[in-house]
Amino acid sequence: MSLITAADFIDLYLGDDFADVKGLQGAGSRRVLVPAPWAEEIEALRQQCQSTYQALKQCLVGHLVCSFGFLRAGA
Repeated sequence: MSLITAADFIDLYLGDDFADVKGLQGAGSRRVLVPAPWAEEIEALRQQCQSTYQALKQCLVGHLVCSFGFLRAGA
């Protein structure tokens, strides 16, 4: 089982250069740095988020270009 999924917390915040957790059991309701043992899993999550973001961005750009071309052709 994953260390992250086994933990009791409220929110997980991932950025390019930070990873915080809020409501982690034993840390109260504050937002704190993720525990060091989570580092490998956090990096894997960060990479998965970046991959999904890039894929969605490509899809959206492709859709907008296609829609704009269709609208211009029909005008």
